[in-house]
Amino acid sequence: MTDSKTPFDYRLRLQVPASSPDRLLLEYLKAEQHPTYSEKEMVLAALRMCWLPLAYEQSDASREDLQRIAHDAILRLREQIQYLAAIAGIPTPPSPPEPAPARPAFAANSSAESARLPRPAIAALGGEDDYEEDLFGDD
Repeated sequence: MTDSKTPFDYRLRLQVPASSPDRLLLEYLKAEQHPTYSEKEMVLAALRMCWLPLAYEQSDASREDLQRIAHDAILRLREQIQYLAAIAGIPTPPSPPEPAPARPAFAANSSAESARLPRPAIAALGGEDDYEEDLFGDD
């Protein structure tokens, strides 16, 4: 078992096409001219909004923890939508209606696995050949 005081090290190295929107994004994150957030905080905030609920779904976390994390991610995504609309000068899209209350637990012969929704596709700009990833930070 790992010591909870020992930091978990995760490195990600990306190469993107020089003329891509991803380069502009990565330069923005790297600029270190942000008055409120560090590069690490901005990256982790985006990852948490989009991917933390899925990580909880795949873990042994309780249903209540998954719902709490998903609810927080949805609220943060809605805040980000409002912020982006404001800085771009476009109308804020209407929020979807709140979801219906949770249904009763599955019947004894059903499994939660069969009730999972399909994962959204992730589209890469320019195709996979334009990008290189070094997930382990080997230089």
